[in-house]
Amino acid sequence: MKSSFDLKHGIGKVTPENPDDLWVLEGILKEGDLITAKTPRSQDIVRDGKKERGPKKLVLLTVQLEKMELDNVLKLRGKIVAGPENVDRGYHTIEADAGTFMTIKREWKSWEVSKIKKAADKTEPVLVLILDEREADLYRVRGKVEHLVHITGKNIGKGGDISGRKGYFGEIISVLEGKEEKIVVAGPGFARDDLVKEIKERKSNVGKIIIEGCSHTGMNGIEEVLKRKVLDRVIKSSRLEEEVEEVEKFFEAIAKDGKVTYGKNEVERATESGAVEKILISEKLVRENEKLLEGVEKIGGKIMIISEESQNGKKFSGIGGIGAFLRYRME
Repeated sequence: MKSSFDLKHGIGKVTPENPDDLWVLEGILKEGDLITAKTPRSQDIVRDGKKERGPKKLVLLTVQLEKMELDNVLKLRGKIVAGPENVDRGYHTIEADAGTFMTIKREWKSWEVSKIKKAADKTEPVLVLILDEREADLYRVRGKVEHLVHITGKNIGKGGDISGRKGYFGEIISVLEGKEEKIVVAGPGFARDDLVKEIKERKSNVGKIIIEGCSHTGMNGIEEVLKRKVLDRVIKSSRLEEEVEEVEKFFEAIAKDGKVTYGKNEVERATESGAVEKILISEKLVRENEKLLEGVEKIGGKIMIISEESQNGKKFSGIGGIGAFLRYRME
């Protein structure tokens, strides 16, 4: 997520880049926030001396947020408080998705700014390999699509002769080896599955692979993958993996009587003593515990918000939804 802040005037400028960024904003925005963005809206026109509702055009509007819903896009509904003179000052819904630039005016909490900036750091590239039995294209996607390499299978007959196919797969694997990004392997037919099988048999140094089907190759294939929001699921999965791993570490530390504590009262006491290194808090408890989060930040502690989309997240919520890794043991 791209962002910049003028905290003196309570202004944040953000551009979400993926569904995970929209999820972050949903957890931060609240009723009363002033949201400014370009959005389609009917404009009044005068015809024969009478005012009529004209066609929708893209205009810059500011709404005072009253309701919010995340469903593929982040729907931000509120009363229009600023906009062109020929636009009715009724209610409007701004539908924000990846690429929507917004200005948000509100009283910003330090943990909210930190969370948005962290989201910017988490926008990691994903590699997409589109292939069939004869050709393969590797792309890197991070906001924009970058074509990295085209590989053509040589000496592969109509029957897909084994030696030629092995060489074709070998060339692809040599390109993928050592890559740290997650790799989506997609394409028509069985080539994608056979390639992944070959990677496993060779025990190649290739990172995490996600297999997806698609009907086309080349740019048509990458466009199909993007249209089906495959990469959105991969990015969301990355966030959940990080949360799952952190919660697992937390429960392991509890089992070993490590430097952790949980429960609101205990975490508050640890925060007051300056002992909190990192607080974990269930998403649904964030709003009612803003002072606690601010206290953690004041002592240099980190914050991780845990969703309940995973079993680990639900398990963490089951012990109260607030816990902390400590710098030292508390009595």
